Amino acid sequence: MALFWKYIRNQLRFRPALAGGPVAVILKGMAKAFDDVCADIVWARDQMNPKTCDDELVPAFAQSRGIRKHPAETFDQYRTRVVDAWAWHRMAGRHPGVERILDHYGHEGCTLSSMKPVDSARWAEFEVSLPADAPMDRKKYDAIRDVINGAKAATAKLARVSTRTQTPAQIFAAAGLRVKTHIRL
Repeated sequence: MALFWKYIRNQLRFRPALAGGPVAVILKGMAKAFDDVCADIVWARDQMNPKTCDDELVPAFAQSRGIRKHPAETFDQYRTRVVDAWAWHRMAGRHPGVERILDHYGHEGCTLSSMKPVDSARWAEFEVSLPADAPMDRKKYDAIRDVINGAKAATAKLARVSTRTQTPAQIFAAAGLRVKTHIRL
């Protein structure tokens, strides 16, 4: 790697490093130590992600998401399922993440709004408003509620799911003139 040694020698052009001798040897040793530390930091960072971690850590990530390896799937397929579940988990818990998850399940155009403006005591509650082009039955509402409860933040509470539809309408404006006549006697 020699990243630090190249930097000291080529970028800084540190004279004792260019001249050779005992100071250059010490500098080269320090640069190698810094390179080793940098490699250890990158390795430790990679262990926190199921996509880049060592193979032995994938089952721990899977267990944290409640995923079991199917006997018929390969390790790469298993890792892919764990990575996808971890990405869903990282995305959930925030309004944009919940909206994106609902989009993935076929409910495009959903919006989340807090109930705090309605009543300040309901600070943890939110409403989901989704467009409904066709009539929705109880099963669809239950499926939407399950998706939301699986993706929402732990402290948040789903207050209600409402639908909104848009129907084309024509608006006409009219004006009239009213005349009053007063006769004095």
